[in-house]
Amino acid sequence: MDDLPVPRMIIARVQPGTSLDLAALRARVTQVAPSASVDDHRAWIERMRSMTNATVLAGLGILALVIVATIISVSFATRGAMAANRPIVEVLHFVGAGDRYIANRFLRHFLRLGLEGGVIGGGVAMLVFGFSESIAGWFSGTPVGDQFAALLGTFSLRPSGYVVLAVQALAIGAITAVASRQTLFATLNDVD
Repeated sequence: MDDLPVPRMIIARVQPGTSLDLAALRARVTQVAPSASVDDHRAWIERMRSMTNATVLAGLGILALVIVATIISVSFATRGAMAANRPIVEVLHFVGAGDRYIANRFLRHFLRLGLEGGVIGGGVAMLVFGFSESIAGWFSGTPVGDQFAALLGTFSLRPSGYVVLAVQALAIGAITAVASRQTLFATLNDVD
């Protein structure tokens, strides 16, 4: 074992605000020790940053797909409700109830349903993040926890993240209400 070459590693940290000339550093190191090499982690860090940005964009794309699916689902649910209640809507329409009055009734109903769904979904998301934070806390300081945090980051949310989840729940309710109102007006135009 004593005859085996042991690689030596020197870690150099650059003070913030100073510029680093890697070509000059490589030349000086090669002069002093011809078999030595200089490793720069910027390329690796840039790949990790690109992967993180791609993951965030994929998450935003999935969120957009969920919102579109919500709008489509609400439109079909409203059409189903309109088909079931079409005689009532026609009677209301023919007795003189305004389209806005009928639409506002449906809007309230679907707004309530959308808010209930948003609150349930947002609440479950908040619980999942809170639970994962506590599990990460159990493993922090252990080799597994440190490697997991270094590779994937932490599953913790700042208070602003919880606010965003709450706003998203409200947005789901609003999207549900607006989509149902638009679908109802399209259906009422067919009644005439």
